[in-house]
Amino acid sequence: MSDFETLVTGRGLVESPRWHDGRLYFADWSSGEVLATDLAGHTETVARVDSLPLCLAWHPDGDLIIVDSPKGQLLRHTAAGDLALSADLGKPGWNDIIIDGRGNTYSLNGRLSASNTDPARPQPISSTDCCSASASARRQWSARSMRPAASTAGVELFAS
Repeated sequence: MSDFETLVTGRGLVESPRWHDGRLYFADWSSGEVLATDLAGHTETVARVDSLPLCLAWHPDGDLIIVDSPKGQLLRHTAAGDLALSADLGKPGWNDIIIDGRGNTYSLNGRLSASNTDPARPQPISSTDCCSASASARRQWSARSMRPAASTAGVELFAS
């Protein structure tokens, strides 16, 4: 395909595109919605989040997991259309998400070091938390300077 084709217009700040089951899913941060569109441009709102639906991924059971960053929560959207708390991560600021084949869900929380005194050279600190299939959250790793933080099912996660 050499030409570009516009599928969706009139949206705000669109992020986190994911291809799943023949449709493109994405979050519209300005509206608090997760949407899906097919190649013909038919678009539907899949979920509405009263905060910020930052990132999304699919659980092996087929449910859509959405990162609600400001609330520090993982939300579960079921095939029946229900949206419920899947895990409380205990603090805001969570970003991207990856789910392994066992259903363990990893989300990254990055922030700048408060102890850094040189604003020209910020020291990033990130942590990755894992929510097991039973939805219990636990801190897995902390890292600096882009060291590998974990390897899950052949996918390396990096903390910066």
